[in-house]
Formats: sequence, structure tokens, C-alpha cells
Amino acid sequence: MVERLIKKIFDVREGEFKVSLWMLAYIFLVIAVLLIIKPTVNALFLSELGIEQLPFAFLLVAITAVTSSYFYSKAVSRFSLKKVIEVTIISSIVILIGLGILLSLHVVSGFLLYFFYIWVAIYAVLSSSQFWILANLVFSIREAKRLFGFIGSGAIIGGIFGGYLTSILAPLIGNENLMFVAALLLFFCIPLLRKIWNIRVKKNGSFRKHKNPASNTEPPLKLILKSKHLTYIASIVTISVVVAKLVDYLFSEFASSAITDADDLTAFFAFWFSTFNLLSLVIQLFFTHRIVGIWGVGFSLLLLPIGIFGGSILFLLLPELSAVVVIKAMDGILKQSIHKSASELLTLPLPFDLKNKTKSFIDVVVDSLATGVAGCLLIFVVRGLDLPSFYIGVLIIVLVCLWLYFIYKVRIEYYKTFRTNLEVLTDTFKKTKKITASKTSVVAGMRTVFKNGSEEQILFMLDKLMEINDKRF
Repeated sequence: MVERLIKKIFDVREGEFKVSLWMLAYIFLVIAVLLIIKPTVNALFLSELGIEQLPFAFLLVAITAVTSSYFYSKAVSRFSLKKVIEVTIISSIVILIGLGILLSLHVVSGFLLYFFYIWVAIYAVLSSSQFWILANLVFSIREAKRLFGFIGSGAIIGGIFGGYLTSILAPLIGNENLMFVAALLLFFCIPLLRKIWNIRVKKNGSFRKHKNPASNTEPPLKLILKSKHLTYIASIVTISVVVAKLVDYLFSEFASSAITDADDLTAFFAFWFSTFNLLSLVIQLFFTHRIVGIWGVGFSLLLLPIGIFGGSILFLLLPELSAVVVIKAMDGILKQSIHKSASELLTLPLPFDLKNKTKSFIDVVVDSLATGVAGCLLIFVVRGLDLPSFYIGVLIIVLVCLWLYFIYKVRIEYYKTFRTNLEVLTDTFKKTKKITASKTSVVAGMRTVFKNGSEEQILFMLDKLMEINDKRF
């Protein structure tokens, strides 16, 4: 009965259910482990080293991520993806067991806390990135657009499970034993990976296809700078990450001041992270589809910065932990639901090959550099000038205004790119005609092409439909 219901809701077809369920279980475990270790390590870091060391950790995360990405890309080009993922999982299990033992012996401090904090940040980016690369090998484009919503829900459910489990177990069994629980959960990813690889990837020969050299050898940064559309997207990602890190800093500062015990602080972080994931799941299931589809990409992108802006105003009026929780909630809930879906649609007008070459660079390198920028702002501006937390709220508001400006610019470029692509395909439009931004949503614009467009335009738009999953079409 459950299988029939899932097939009906998510359009899972014959022969896809088992592998989809395995993939969902895989990402569930990966994110559940993240929501166990992230609040634990964050709480230990703040309890032992204090909030004043957090900006330096942000800076070190950025440096480590950019440096390790070079060696990681070399490893991926030399070894199979399966081997790289297995080594990542096994290394993570060893680190978790080592952390558990060190915590039991009460010898974790100083350098080790920095190491574990940086490792958790790298694990969060790397494990998720590896999963979605694997997913693109397992499923074809058409399958992916139907099934990624179902599979991706495993990440949100894993976040809910891991966080609430941590909030319950941390005060009962202590942080050291939580690391062994996390290691055990992560171990089950290995048989899942092997099963998925042997049944789908190896059988389909997908890994051979991805070893072909790319037709365009230009570096991702150059491709981004050559495209206004991609430049604006990268700018939005940069500002959103800087704002998120400043919000993280405020959240950590006020929480660590109010809760001094490491186990209780772990439980506090885990509870709120899980609650944000739960609310994000509700919005994703019942509201995202309607908001993005009816109101369009531009309006949907505005919701996250406006939510943070409103929370920041509340913080300036009421500088307490409750107000910081509101700002963090806006970031945690909207980013993984409406904002994520709108961001994916934002790249829709771009050629598929161009997206593939630049997306991972924006997601990993730009994200990491933005984390370093946030660390520098906190070190040299906030701490350097000895500014109180009130000014971090002001800084967030200023950055949100810049964020809104780039959303306005990318919205114009979004429709312009769509229009330009259509004009290149056909002579229906006069070349001298000024390209302007339409206020209609992407759905309405695509419908117009299907009703009134030329043959070339309709074929172009049908090709774009392979990149989205929307039953309205």
C-alpha cells in the first residue's frame, strides 16, 4: 500500500522504486549523521574555545575547502567515483570513532577542536555533492526530474531524525557516545553504495560516459565572468552565504551565552536544526510548488532575504536569543524549500553543458570563499573595531539590501536569456527589438511559447522541460 501511494504521488515507475528507496536511505543516513555531528562539534567548539574563535574557524574552513577541492578533483579524475566515495565514508567513520575515543578520554581541545570543526564543514559539502553526482549517474535526465523530489525528501527527513535523536540522546549518553552512534549509521552507507553501483551504475555503464573529456576546457571562473546571468547567480550565492554565516555567529553567540553545559548546548542546537528541517519539509511539500509556479522565480527568491531582513529588524528592537532564533529560522526553513527550488529554476535558461561546468564551482568554491569573507568581516570589522552584536544585525541588513539588488538584476537577465535563446533559434522577432523583462512567471512564459511559438521555439522549450519536473505541463 505504501509503495503504491509513493508511486502515485511521486510518479515512480516500474523498476524505479527499489533503487529510489536505496538512494533515499543513503542520503537519509548521510544527513542524519551530519545533524548528529554538527550540533555536537559546534557545541564543543563554543564551550571550550568560546565564540571569539568562531570567525577564525570560518576563515580556516574557506582555506581548507578551496585547497582540498584541488586534490579532490585530481582524485576523482584518477579513481572511480565509487572508490572515492567509499574512501570518504571510511575516513569519516574512522574520524568519528577517533573523536568518540578522544572525548571519552577528555583530551579534545585547541587544535583538535579546530580540526573537527573544519572536518564537519567539509563533510557537509562533500558528502552531499558526492551523493548528487552519484544520483546523476544512477538516473537519466528524465528519471532524475521525476524522482529527485522524492529522493531529496530523504535529506530533510534525515535532518529531522538526526537532530531530534541528538537532542534526546546528548543529555542522556553524552557527546562522546553520540559519535559512535553516528559512525554506526554512516557504516550502513557502504553496502547501500555498493548495491546501487552494481545494480544501476555498472549495469548502465554511466560511469564510462562521464569519463569523456569536456568539449569546453575553459575554467569555470572564466565561464562565469563571461555570462552576466552566472555572475549575478554567483553574487547571490556569495551574499547569501556571508549573511548565513553572520546569522550562524549570532545564533552561536547568544546560545552559548545562555547555555554553558556542552551536552545541553548540543541538545539545543539539535532541537532547533531538526525543527527547521521539519518546517522546511512542510513548506516543500505543500507550498513551494504553488509559490514558485504561480508567483515566479523573482518573487520566490525575494522571500528568504525579506524574511532575514524582518528577523534582523526584530533583533535590533529586541536583542535576545528568541529574536536570533527567528532570523535563524528564516534562513533554515526558506533556504532548503522555496529558495532552493527557485535557485534551481534560475539556471533553467542556460545551456545544460554550461550549467554542469559551473554549478559545482559555485556550490563549493564560491560558497567556501564566501565563508572566508564572513570570517574576515567578523575578525577585522566586528572584532577589530570591538563592535557589539547590534552592529552585526545592521551589517546583515546592509548585505540583504545588496542581495535584493542582485535578485532584481538576475530577474531581468533571467527573462532576457530566455528571450535571447528564442531569438537565436528563429527570425520571428526583429533583431532590433529591445529585450525587456516580462512580469509573467516562467510557467506562463513557457505556456505562451507552446501556444504561439514557432516550431524551433517549441522544440527549444520542450528540451527545457527535460530539466524540470512539473505536472502542469
